[in-house]
Amino acid sequence: MTSQLLRLGLLLGLVGCAAPDEPVVVPEPDGPVVAPSAYNLAVPSNFPAPLAQPTDNPLTVEGVALGRQLFYETALSVTSNVACASCHRQQLAFTDGLAKSIGVNGARSTRSAMSLANLLWEPRLTWDGAASTLETQARIPIEKDVEMHQSLAVGVARLQQDARYPPLFRRAFGSSTITEANTLKALAQFERTLISGNSRYDRFRRGNRTALSPFEQQGLVLFTTHPNGTLRGATAATATAATCKPTTPSATTASTPLPPTWAWALSPASPPTAASSGCLRSATLP
Repeated sequence: MTSQLLRLGLLLGLVGCAAPDEPVVVPEPDGPVVAPSAYNLAVPSNFPAPLAQPTDNPLTVEGVALGRQLFYETALSVTSNVACASCHRQQLAFTDGLAKSIGVNGARSTRSAMSLANLLWEPRLTWDGAASTLETQARIPIEKDVEMHQSLAVGVARLQQDARYPPLFRRAFGSSTITEANTLKALAQFERTLISGNSRYDRFRRGNRTALSPFEQQGLVLFTTHPNGTLRGATAATATAATCKPTTPSATTASTPLPPTWAWALSPASPPTAASSGCLRSATLP
């Protein structure tokens, strides 16, 4: 009996030694949160610098992967059969190939779906420029009645009930609690990685003079210049720093004589000017 009382007294003494305001540390149920990995975005060398992006949504490997999955997620639509990818199909340059897009229940939009390629350089989004960031733009098609027609709050609640998503959000944003803001951030991260920069035209701009045929180079001159010889759709400040010289197509490229075409010899050290020795130059385009 005496020994039992001693043990009880010792236990009470130990409890009394604990600081009354000492916080109780509750371990994370899934272990400690690990910071996401930075995403290495490769920008083509012939592209201008991207626009400044929101500082609270840097690109991460985990965020981009989550955004890609959400891009194909039909639970964000009221009928669970329409996703962002329904109107932005990769095989059609992230459009749907239609003059007017079709949303839930066969609803037809008054507009076509714009391509999502190279949005990292677009200061205004949607046909009327209603959004200035991809985070704010992503909400519009989700909630619009002729597109996905579901409030984002309902979509987020559905994602929370899907066992796949809480761990993915935790890896990307540090919390298993899914929010509207983080859903939009993930979609925006994925869309910023959709860069088209290796077409034959892009390779030509980077100095491969065989990437475009002589006929195509002539077409490029026509496309990028006004009849008066000035640069179409750009000023000297946005023209590529390049020097030019006229060349004549090889006899094997055409059965009839052709007027001179223009080949560009890129020279980054040469400042862009409105004209140089009668040479025409095209704008730097993404």
